[in-house]
Amino acid sequence: MKVRPVPVVLFALIACVAVSTPALAVTTVSRSGTTVTITGGDEANFLDQLTSGSLDPLRYRDADGLNFGAGCVDVGDFTIECGQVDPGLVVNVSLGGGNGTFRPVDSFSSSTVIVADLGPGDDTMNGSALNDAITGGPGADSINGRRGAGHHRRRRG
Repeated sequence: MKVRPVPVVLFALIACVAVSTPALAVTTVSRSGTTVTITGGDEANFLDQLTSGSLDPLRYRDADGLNFGAGCVDVGDFTIECGQVDPGLVVNVSLGGGNGTFRPVDSFSSSTVIVADLGPGDDTMNGSALNDAITGGPGADSINGRRGAGHHRRRRG
């Protein structure tokens, strides 16, 4: 019986591609005008908003990586920037099906509105000190409101 050698070059090429292909981030952040849209997938995401005040760069970070859409750019260190905090900014958050966390900063423009749908899973959201509308979904969600001039509206999904 004749033994055929394994094509070593092909095997090495396949191994290199498999090792060098990064895991795909499923959370996507985009911006159009004064609306930022954050859309999570079914993975567990841990998204921080790094912006501290009005007219600062609007930055988001997730150590598992982020996809960025129109209106946003990659600035390194798992962080993207989506312009600056403008008056009338609306941040629409949909965490998707995993166990997600969204933490906006405490000091934010007084006219910013955060609208969040936590989706299914055991999610955590820290509300801002402003007018947040947060909807939980199936699962054990933890919503931490903050005192401020705004009002928090919570609704079980």
